[in-house]
Amino acid sequence: MNITVIGASAGVGLATVHAALSRGHRVTTLSRSVDALPAAENLTVVQGTATSVDDVRRVTASADEVLVTLGTKKLGTTTLFSDATAALLETMTGRRTPVIVVTGFGIGDSAQFQNPVARIFMNALLGRMYADKARMEEILTATSLQWEIVRPGILSNNSTTGTPTGITSLHKGMKVPGSAGRTSPPSWSTRRRSDATPANSSCPSSTPSGRHLGGASNARNRRGGGGRSPPPSC
Repeated sequence: MNITVIGASAGVGLATVHAALSRGHRVTTLSRSVDALPAAENLTVVQGTATSVDDVRRVTASADEVLVTLGTKKLGTTTLFSDATAALLETMTGRRTPVIVVTGFGIGDSAQFQNPVARIFMNALLGRMYADKARMEEILTATSLQWEIVRPGILSNNSTTGTPTGITSLHKGMKVPGSAGRTSPPSWSTRRRSDATPANSSCPSSTPSGRHLGGASNARNRRGGGGRSPPPSC
């Protein structure tokens, strides 16, 4: 499978690259920094920006699956996430390629399910960044793309233990690191178009090493319903 990772230089994106390569996939990356990326036969590294339509078109042209794992160290006002989504739409509209976007638990309608103390802390620290991630979700969910949104709780550099679990609905008492306590084994939240085909290639939330999506995150789809869904098959 040809997998494109946008935002691949660190964190979840870099861990996804390693996991996908270890599973024999062909990977193309797009990031401003390329120093941390490995040298591998099945890896094509493109240095550029996720907000450039030309750069995004170049790395997604032959993709069977696109993962967006953008991040920023800047805590101030940003339009990185919404601008990147606009560039992605310009290049991907009309295609049936699955698009997986990692945002964060506490964004959009998931905020009300956070622990109140965690919500206050997250708003104070990441509020402006989360506002643009919320715009990113709003833009994406209004499109015809085959999208899936993953909202992790806490990200850590520990190895994954147990079987990761996806939570497909928001509900009272959700156990999400940073919002309502820790869970074991780790799990994550995902929201998917009702007619989208679940992606199963690189499984960024169950990487064998490096960062993993720890704790619970929420998974919703347009048909409603809920409960826990099994993790994608890797």
